[in-house]
Amino acid sequence: MQTNYQVIIVGAGPAGSVLAYELAARRIKVLVLERDVLPRYKCCAGGLTVKAAELLGMNTEGLVDDTISGAIVTFKGSNPYYGHYARPIMYTVMRENFDHVLMIRAQEAGADILQGLEARSIQVSSLGIEVSTARGSFQSEFVAGADGARSRVSKAMAIAKHNAYIVGLETEVRVTREELARWKSRIGIDIGRLRGGYGWVFPKAAHLSVGVACPAEKAKGLTHIFREYLDSVRLGQHTILRWAAGLV
Repeated sequence: MQTNYQVIIVGAGPAGSVLAYELAARRIKVLVLERDVLPRYKCCAGGLTVKAAELLGMNTEGLVDDTISGAIVTFKGSNPYYGHYARPIMYTVMRENFDHVLMIRAQEAGADILQGLEARSIQVSSLGIEVSTARGSFQSEFVAGADGARSRVSKAMAIAKHNAYIVGLETEVRVTREELARWKSRIGIDIGRLRGGYGWVFPKAAHLSVGVACPAEKAKGLTHIFREYLDSVRLGQHTILRWAAGLV
């Protein structure tokens, strides 16, 4: 197994996989360490702007659940503003599919990717960087932390204390065919209910992603606030298929 690289990236989410692809495409020896095995579910509304999709320079066919050209913005569930755009502004995707495709693209470009392998420690010395794992140590000239809010790389570099966190609570909600059609091609954004935060409805191919988010220091009672928001959206008969929460 090769152990020496020019760059080691910790985390194979969109940031890590895109960086790996760009480096590998330039013939830079890069290793990606990912603690999970993709595809895996990720707590995320799944909004991909058209500009971001264009910058990625990849074929999104088969990844897009819905193409967004409209929005409903409300204040505490009332006073709706209906916006519509002549061109698409966003796509919605499921992160397990999106992340997996990005990782495969990086791998095909030449990046080495080890899944199910966590970076246990990162040591920096005059000789370079050493990343220790359960399968041995890897050396590199650079390390990139793309491992999320609880970044081990960030902690190793003593910069984690400067991070400000947002807490997000996300659900995947099954609704009737009629209700899903009502949200076709548009998203919902609600402000005012959470100080410094917002609620959202993002349509997917067969369900709605509904959630709330706010700064971590203001997240007390977030589940109760989510319930209030969900009731205010008036989805009719619905079933919550999945709950998840995470830090940004």
